[in-house]
Amino acid sequence: MTEDMRPREEDFQRVAREAARNAAELVNNAAIAAHNVTVVAATAANILAESNAVDIRHMQKDLDDIKKLLECKFVREETFSPVRILVYGQTGLILIAVVGAIVALVLR
Repeated sequence: MTEDMRPREEDFQRVAREAARNAAELVNNAAIAAHNVTVVAATAANILAESNAVDIRHMQKDLDDIKKLLECKFVREETFSPVRILVYGQTGLILIAVVGAIVALVLR
């Protein structure tokens, strides 16, 4: 090889500087990517926490609505018990009268 074709010291230094710049840029890009991943993860965690909080608020509201309905729209068993006794008693009297009429017809 002739002297013109041999790499010079300046070429080695230029390549070394360029490699160092590329390595620094790669490290910087990796740091930026890591930061972006952290930001995305934190944002996702915040969104999930807000979503869960909203879901819990909706569930609590639904439970409150159900409690109101149970208190207002439906009759409790203690309130219904006397009515049930009266209805069963009258139904029993009617059935006894019907059975008595049938027995009276059969015996005649």
